[in-house]
Amino acid sequence: MSAAWWSSQHNRHHAMPQRLQHDVDLDTLPLLAFNARVSKDPEKDSKSFLIKNQSILFLLVDSFLVAWFWKIYLHPRYCIKKGAYFDILFMTLHYIAVYYTIGIVPYLITLWLSSIYFLGNFTLSHTHLPVTDEPLHWVEYSLLHTMNIQPGPICNWWMGYLNFQIEHHLFPTMPQFRHPLVAERVKELAKKHGLPYRVESYWDAVKTTFDNLAHVSEEMREMSAK
Repeated sequence: MSAAWWSSQHNRHHAMPQRLQHDVDLDTLPLLAFNARVSKDPEKDSKSFLIKNQSILFLLVDSFLVAWFWKIYLHPRYCIKKGAYFDILFMTLHYIAVYYTIGIVPYLITLWLSSIYFLGNFTLSHTHLPVTDEPLHWVEYSLLHTMNIQPGPICNWWMGYLNFQIEHHLFPTMPQFRHPLVAERVKELAKKHGLPYRVESYWDAVKTTFDNLAHVSEEMREMSAK
């Protein structure tokens, strides 16, 4: 993938998570829809096989398609548009190395497995939360449109401390393993200003995420029927 694309797009997400037309992580159609409001044509999108069955296909199919779309289209297009020639060079060297070492089939298998891990964890802290089209203070964005996953030795390791997603959004340059050191202070700040500080267990967050995918499919069908 392109480091330039990641820096640009992920910074935009950090600045305004869950804000329509601004958070690029909401721009997942036609492969996925995390909120019905992202659809410009609910009648068309609701008939899509991928959208109708996204709660079933999300991890095993959709995550791979998203990762593959990033690699073969979105990132190369961005690099060409922005003149990120070093990224193009190293992505090309990456594919050459893949071809002459492990081969295409093992590479696709590892890409599939890594996409399940990557998107399966990254979607837990945002995608089921409300979207907005209103400008907010960046601290409010972090607390209203982001949540944490209950910390613990296993979860912290499995998610690379990104289960402290609120702190990650407030302090994006802080090393992730330092987030637990400021978590209680952030919680007190939220309480002081009457803002939520959401925390769910890992498996509750997984259930909420998949329930939301099913709900969005149903909501889009209802919107198209009106």
